[in-house]
Amino acid sequence: MPKLKSIAEVEKGMEHKGKEGLSPGTKTVELSPFPGSEEGFDSADGGWPIHEHPLLAHFNLDPSVIRRIGGIENRGPQVLINYSPASRDHSRLKPFIDEIGRPFSSCFICVRPLSPQTPLEYLWAICSSPLANFFVYTEMLKRHVRVSPFRSLPIPMYNESSTRIVVQAAKDYIVLAKRGPKSMFNKGGYTDAALRQSLLRMDAEVLRLYDLPAQAERFLLDQFAGEKRPGMPLSASDPKKSFAFDRYYPPEFTDAVPLYAYLSESFQRHLRGESPLLSEEQENRHDQLIAKRDAAKLSAKEARELHDLQAEVDGRDYAVSLPLPSQGTQPSDPAEAALRNLNDRLVSLQIQAGRRK
Repeated sequence: MPKLKSIAEVEKGMEHKGKEGLSPGTKTVELSPFPGSEEGFDSADGGWPIHEHPLLAHFNLDPSVIRRIGGIENRGPQVLINYSPASRDHSRLKPFIDEIGRPFSSCFICVRPLSPQTPLEYLWAICSSPLANFFVYTEMLKRHVRVSPFRSLPIPMYNESSTRIVVQAAKDYIVLAKRGPKSMFNKGGYTDAALRQSLLRMDAEVLRLYDLPAQAERFLLDQFAGEKRPGMPLSASDPKKSFAFDRYYPPEFTDAVPLYAYLSESFQRHLRGESPLLSEEQENRHDQLIAKRDAAKLSAKEARELHDLQAEVDGRDYAVSLPLPSQGTQPSDPAEAALRNLNDRLVSLQIQAGRRK
């Protein structure tokens, strides 16, 4: 796969000279504005969520007080990530979007698109993903997030249609999180369930681009089980605490199913003990869209429709390869449950055989 450095500039932030190299009374960074100062980011400390940004400080950008200019030399819209790990667990990164291109200290690393056609939300979703976090964990262990290794973060092959879907999923999460937790004073806020689902969707769409084998993706996501993800907003059920995102799959679910297929309605029906099979209308529409794609006649709207339908097809196929779950509304007779599962598998195989013909 290509590396992050192929689509983004990755640089550590600026460093001011020490007091010994400055005139007495010279200000470098202050919380309050001072003459000639400019707003920027100096510290990654605090419980700020990833859909927002850390506390702003005020920088002296006079070249005479700067020891190393770093990533602020070519300023522009960017994603900033923390230099020091956000936790000791596998989730190390708290990326946030800075559309203005503010100055930033060496407490941050910028991920700045090389092309204006590369959306910030796409870079932010990749840097937020479990793959990026696990990459940092394995490459840098307990150390800081170093620039050179992070430039080598594998990224998916560019695909305009799929990238657009990731961007939309990222925007959906940011918009939802900015509403704040639902309460009697904030009727339009998010519930914990809705926030979790939105974050799962974003991560699922990023991982779908990587196209990992199902066993590999399951192994990756299991590393985060039981660990609280940093950078989460307040919980709707307990506004005094951050929302606890601490796993991708329920503890009782142990099968290797990609996250996007697991989230599909067809697979969720299987988990409820219902048939995962698609309607005849869905099957026919899927075949029509596949034919249009192969003939290079697929519109952008149809490409998104096919993307969503393919998730349902894949969810169905994973479901019929697995035994019926023990919970839900499955038949109480084990023989009946086995026959139902075999019937679903047979129908799926017949559908696939029909497509090959």
